[in-house]
Amino acid sequence: QFGVGAGQISRAARPFDPGNNVAESMSINGGRTGSSDLLLDGLPNTGVETGSSATNMAFVPPPDAVQQFRIASNNYDAQYGRTSGGTLSVSIKAGTNKYHGAIYWYNQNTVTSANKFDLNRAGLQRTAYNQNNPGLQIDGPIVIPHIYNGRNKTFFMYSYEIWRDSIPSPVTDTTPQPEAVLGNFNTTLQTNGNPITIYDPATTLASAPFTRTPFPGNTIPSNRMNPVGAKIASYFPKPNQPGQTNNVIAAPNARTDAYDSHVLRVDQVLNEKQRFFSRFVRGFRTEVNDTNGFPKVASPQYDDGRLNQGGNFDLTSVLSPSTVLTSRVGYLRHDLWITLYTSGFDPTQLGFPSYLLNTLPPYFPTISPSGYTAFGSGRSSGNQFTESATWSWSETFSRSIRRHQLKFGGEFRSMLNNINSPTTNFGTYSFNATFTQANAQTATGGTGNAVASMLLGLPASGSAPINAALAYGGHYYSTFVQDDWRIANNLTLTLGLRWDFESPITERNNQMNAGFDLTAPSPLQVNNPLQPGTTIKGGLLFTRPGNRLAYQRDLNNFQPRLGLA
Repeated sequence: QFGVGAGQISRAARPFDPGNNVAESMSINGGRTGSSDLLLDGLPNTGVETGSSATNMAFVPPPDAVQQFRIASNNYDAQYGRTSGGTLSVSIKAGTNKYHGAIYWYNQNTVTSANKFDLNRAGLQRTAYNQNNPGLQIDGPIVIPHIYNGRNKTFFMYSYEIWRDSIPSPVTDTTPQPEAVLGNFNTTLQTNGNPITIYDPATTLASAPFTRTPFPGNTIPSNRMNPVGAKIASYFPKPNQPGQTNNVIAAPNARTDAYDSHVLRVDQVLNEKQRFFSRFVRGFRTEVNDTNGFPKVASPQYDDGRLNQGGNFDLTSVLSPSTVLTSRVGYLRHDLWITLYTSGFDPTQLGFPSYLLNTLPPYFPTISPSGYTAFGSGRSSGNQFTESATWSWSETFSRSIRRHQLKFGGEFRSMLNNINSPTTNFGTYSFNATFTQANAQTATGGTGNAVASMLLGLPASGSAPINAALAYGGHYYSTFVQDDWRIANNLTLTLGLRWDFESPITERNNQMNAGFDLTAPSPLQVNNPLQPGTTIKGGLLFTRPGNRLAYQRDLNNFQPRLGLA
């Protein structure tokens, strides 16, 4: 799961990271990645994360809690649908009349892990590293002495797994020399050892060749410094290694994870013809990252978490010696949150005007200086919040008639996805050498610097997006009929027909486009004296209370199935 020096082999090996590592990248039978259906006890085990349309696996049960794991790499069986790849199905273990159990503890630590390359290069010792993964599983009959004897009637299975780790994740940053942050660029050197020359943009010639004059002493005077740019530059960490590049090593820069999972299943034999079980699962994970060497409020890092929890009711009824009805109802909740360390920072501390907070939320902005490590709001530049809830109900009849195994039934799902990913942030600002190089139009080696442009308050570009918080909803309906006809002892013909309907997605506040009207007057009109009276036409349509569907229903998804085995 983690290799030499605790280096990550695959985050997907961890039970709390399957959604954005396994399910999204998994392709079955040549299907598109992220398009397989994932089931837990026959019910959906998927959610939505960070606005992705790909399938995200929700809860991953510990191996000791699993009775059966199955991947169907073809779609011959009409019982399964809503997939363009395959179907991955996991069944939770049931208890029996005998008690069984398991206790385990997996550990990796500093003693068994080699040092990282960057730490060896810097002459630093191996950093502390620990990963612990204990768990237990127990199952059997429910027996309360002198009160209740559940043998042959009532059974349980409980599993509990823990994951705790502290994984060193050293990073290397490139930051400006301390003198440069104060405006003195005599120690900011080229590869040949000579200082980079900083030119004054206020001296640019008004005509070709558009050259400039260097700042006296290669130093920006304090009265020329922009207070916002100077304050932002003060958040650069000071170098702790020699050189102009890769001069900050942040170590151990540990990332810590905490994860707890619970699985509880109770089975009840109601009578000779009916058996019922209910299962509850819960997985809760949090991750805390270090700051990559920056002050926490300006760090591009974050903390995040996932919560998966759900339950089901499953009733199997023997209606006759040849007919069985399986009824399932379930609920699954899948939440993800990523909170940037820059979130909540008051940008007026940097000198930004307070009126901007009437439109934009408080964040330390994303700062991208060319040639140096970016800092401020990282990972999508805003917080990310997604909440998925899926209700499901299915009925399946199975009947044996001589050489025919018939199945027919249907399924309904209600899928609710709240997505605020990323949230609106306080903007992204990039800086380069253009404003402080020798020529205003042509880059010249050894002249100009992104930090110098920052100190002068001259960004190369800037933007501040306004992102909507969306609340999507949709329904899924299906019905099927299947016949497994054993023509001979060594040949079975599979015949099936399935109908699927995925309703158009709706958004709670109608924040969706609903087409384009070629005849509507455009909100962008230009008075052209050469074409008086001309009206520009065409504009987007949006959903509204009277028409909440962004596109038309598609009711003709019939899927015949044919197979031989």
